[in-house]
Amino acid sequence: MSSGEQKKIVANVDPALADLLDLFFEKRREEICSIEESLKMADFQAIGSRAHHMKGVGGSYGFDRVTSIGAQMEKAAKAGDAEKIRHLLAGLKHYLNNVEVVFCND
Repeated sequence: MSSGEQKKIVANVDPALADLLDLFFEKRREEICSIEESLKMADFQAIGSRAHHMKGVGGSYGFDRVTSIGAQMEKAAKAGDAEKIRHLLAGLKHYLNNVEVVFCND
């Protein structure tokens, strides 16, 4: 892979969830804003709560990466690791902006 290429990000999603995807992405972006605000106040409890929710909802929709980021962020919040949380937020933003949804029936 050349330096200009990036690996495609694909999520396999149940077609029954198609009508809910816009709301799913909107809610994740709202969570990002909320976590950023909580980070400014060093409110790691609020960050952990939001991350826990994200961890639970991601896989339900077929976005295992969201679940993984949520779990890592929850752990970082418990440790009070603001830098790790910032890094994870950047990764989540990149994921949400670049993921390609593929509908599957399996």
